[in-house]
Amino acid sequence: MTNASKVIPIILAVMFYVGAAHGENWIVRDGQAQADIVIAAKPPRTVRLASWELQNYLRKITGATLPIV
Repeated sequence: MTNASKVIPIILAVMFYVGAAHGENWIVRDGQAQADIVIAAKPPRTVRLASWELQNYLRKITGATLPIV
């Protein structure tokens, strides 16, 4: 298992937790991104790869591209 594949479930869990805490748990709604993928300003290579993979899989699943910020 690569480091990127270890990080993706953590990122998803945080995104769902934050959304649920605010009563809103939409990542994509009506084909439009409702969330961002947030990483550090100077992330390690594995974090960049994980964020790109997450963005790619979410685009394949939903058709929307979540911005990486």
